[in-house]
Amino acid sequence: MGCGSGYVSGPSLSTGPSYGAKRPIGTLMNFGDSITCGYTSSPADGTGNIYSNEGYAGQVSTTMEKVPHNLCHSGDMAADMARLWVYPNTNSVMGKDQVYTVMIGTNDANRCGDSNGCMDNWQRSVGAAIAWLALPDRDKVLGSAITNTSGSWSADSDLPIGLSTTDANATATFTIDAASADKTLYLAYRVFDPGLRNTTQATVSIDGAAVGQLSSAVDTGHLIATLWSTRESIFLAQYSLSSAGKHTVTVSTASTGGFFSFLWAGVCGENYNNVPGAPSVLLGSVPRAKADDLNYEILLYNMRFLDMARKFQQQGMNITTVDTFHVYDTSDLSDDVHPNLVGHTKLAAAFRAAF
Repeated sequence: MGCGSGYVSGPSLSTGPSYGAKRPIGTLMNFGDSITCGYTSSPADGTGNIYSNEGYAGQVSTTMEKVPHNLCHSGDMAADMARLWVYPNTNSVMGKDQVYTVMIGTNDANRCGDSNGCMDNWQRSVGAAIAWLALPDRDKVLGSAITNTSGSWSADSDLPIGLSTTDANATATFTIDAASADKTLYLAYRVFDPGLRNTTQATVSIDGAAVGQLSSAVDTGHLIATLWSTRESIFLAQYSLSSAGKHTVTVSTASTGGFFSFLWAGVCGENYNNVPGAPSVLLGSVPRAKADDLNYEILLYNMRFLDMARKFQQQGMNITTVDTFHVYDTSDLSDDVHPNLVGHTKLAAAFRAAF
């Protein structure tokens, strides 16, 4: 099946709120891989990992009258973005009109594909990044702020927002407030490839009832290890809160002991599509490649991408999806996966339209 025919006929991946006027932008940050960095565009006028501000992210930032702030690196995968770029560099706060663009997954699809656990790793890592960006700080309980504990816990030495322990049967308890029924509790925690840490498992309980178990050793069937030798990531767990009101959440480590780091938990407080100044995320689908077999993998990722985005939107997160798979064809690629300047310009137009 040719790329130019069968794949283009797929459903649109663009969804989100409708705005009567251009949303205000306090700060604009762009997350992704070499495509976000503007790879193959010219001139190469960027600094650090920004190959060219003529790439789509640089074009969008310039159009929005913002200095390009592109946090990206060639070869980055979802595990790299969550761990190395998003968490150390962002804190979403109500009233600041923070806007984030995210487009990640080409390298995950190319390097890992649909092998056992690959898409699970991608989805849990990307989800941890998106939820962190879309939820303002008032909706989160940081691990470092929890004082109701048993055993020995301390601030995570690598990610200070978190609370970590190596004790057996250690507990950390906090209260979360659901504004309405059928809300989702989001919980972010660190995961490691086997052998990197002496890891453990932890049980999550809500109002005294166990609802799930988390493993600080990756448990999806595939290693985290990325192109840049990142062997750890941040995963997002999700649990249903059937009733409105306050809920008591406890994270309890196993009797075997081992390292566990809880970073944050949160519940979407309201429908932020209608709240001025709320953080917003423009989430780009995985863009097309030249090879049909890789595009098949990419479409599998994009099915999960759309399902994940819709669930976040239904909870009230201010997320707009941008269909970046259909915006250009293979004639706009400079190699197997990177768009040329024409392709970057088309990507920029898709993101601008989403604003």
